[in-house]
Amino acid sequence: MKRSLLLFTIFILNISCGNSEKSKEGISSSIFKSEIDSPCEILSESEIKDALGIPADAETTMEEKERTFPMCKYKWESVPFSGTVELPGIVKTKKSISQPKEMYITMLKDMTDKQFEQATSYYKDGVSLEGIGEMAKWSAKKRQVTFLADGYLVHVYLRTSSDEAVNKDEVIKMAKLISGKF
Repeated sequence: MKRSLLLFTIFILNISCGNSEKSKEGISSSIFKSEIDSPCEILSESEIKDALGIPADAETTMEEKERTFPMCKYKWESVPFSGTVELPGIVKTKKSISQPKEMYITMLKDMTDKQFEQATSYYKDGVSLEGIGEMAKWSAKKRQVTFLADGYLVHVYLRTSSDEAVNKDEVIKMAKLISGKF
């Protein structure tokens, strides 16, 4: 009797655990995908460095902030980028800069399509993107991509170059990589 009860319990647990790992389409997915609590958990340091072409031995400063929304800040002081910026004013002047490469990921849980539209409504220069989550927009002014995937709203900001076209390509690449984790 005890053995039958034990086997029955194992059978029921096996079925219930197996069903909890099914996605909406009925395809098995990892438990990680439904349990992301921090934007710092989405990608490993090596995944980020590989995608951005940052040397594996470069020191990463990673800071998790919990302000209004969870945010993960990455900086690479040892691999700065250089360039010039135009300073505002009556007389246009340019200044040479050297800044560390950086990336910020902000993540909000339990978000809807309507909330995505609200969050991106302030992008006066917003451009819709395909192939990133369920919905995605790029803002050149904000230097970020915002996307919605599996109920998560994610903002990805990145600056790795003084060339804004390079920054745009890199942030879109990172947003695609991140959205694939949901």
